[in-house]
Amino acid sequence: MLNYLSNIPLDLAEALYNQGMVFELKGNLEDAIRAYQKTIHIRPYHVMARAYLISVFRKIERSSEADEQEKLARKLLQMEHEYNQACFEVVCGNTDKALELLKIGLEKEQSTNDWARQDPDFENIRNDPRFKELVGE
Repeated sequence: MLNYLSNIPLDLAEALYNQGMVFELKGNLEDAIRAYQKTIHIRPYHVMARAYLISVFRKIERSSEADEQEKLARKLLQMEHEYNQACFEVVCGNTDKALELLKIGLEKEQSTNDWARQDPDFENIRNDPRFKELVGE
């Protein structure tokens, strides 16, 4: 029972992260920011919550806050494998770096080409010919 209870904050963090993504997709950027920040409060090492928070901050021209979050996230990112690093880079708008890391991640079988084609993190580069070459059509 104790073990189950200790997982509740992690489950809550994931729920808040997903809520943030929904808010962002609907254009409710301030709500998305709050959801991502709550996720990070519960799980400070949640790299993708930070990545999406950075993305929202950049969209609304709060670049100093985006830069601050990016510095924190880059320290955490070193613990992630290349596929997750690629997801982070693409969300942050670093397409060239994302494609480089994606190639390595796929070569190391950290994910499949099929999942990469569907992964929402790659939505912004799905039509990039280099992405299509890496994952197939």
